[in-house]
Amino acid sequence: MKLRSLCIAAMALTALTAATQVQAGPVYAGKMRFDSILAGNGTGGEFAWTNVSLNFTPGGQGDASRGLGASQFISFCVEKNEHVAYGQTAHAFLNTESVNTGVPLKAQTAFLFTQFVQGSLSGYTYNTNASATSLQLAIWYLQEQIASLGGDVQAQAWVDLADDEVNLVDGGTWGDTIGKVRIVNLWSGMSGGNPTGTALQDQLVMIPLPAPIWLGGLGLIGVIGGSAYRRRAARPADVI
Repeated sequence: MKLRSLCIAAMALTALTAATQVQAGPVYAGKMRFDSILAGNGTGGEFAWTNVSLNFTPGGQGDASRGLGASQFISFCVEKNEHVAYGQTAHAFLNTESVNTGVPLKAQTAFLFTQFVQGSLSGYTYNTNASATSLQLAIWYLQEQIASLGGDVQAQAWVDLADDEVNLVDGGTWGDTIGKVRIVNLWSGMSGGNPTGTALQDQLVMIPLPAPIWLGGLGLIGVIGGSAYRRRAARPADVI
């Protein structure tokens, strides 16, 4: 009888944390500074960031084998038509969707970025323009930012691989999950716990803790009002 009660309690807790993960909304996570694009086509690719005051350590931070400093990490942008200036420090809000288009993080995108951070994405060569450009195109395509891959063979191969992984076909094992990957919504300012000013580049990031624990814990203190969160201002001219 006790065992059954424990099982029921565990199931209820799992359902509660899962619901919290979905309902938590954007969560303030501190500041990060845009350093450079290590590789790509000039508007997308391997974005190098410095962890200024994030309350978590992003996946891949301080990887010296990729030329990163102790506080640096690499990301890819999510929305094609958002911008950020070199050297700009931004306020970061963890989320599961992008700001301008509201497109949710796709499981395929999460798989590809996880493989990238872990150094296990088949066919990817770090710090090279060709690989970074192809992966950026694949991410933009999966996140509904572009309608075509423009004939990029490698980008298409990664999209196909991600589809197989999510749909559990041809040896795929990832499934319909975003794992530890999140979208970081970046803003130029913050006031009273709410983002203000300009909506900057949305970026992909890996968090170190299991998703229900991470968002469940922070969601209690970091939920942001939708109307305030959607507020924007004109973008500065000196951005990429």
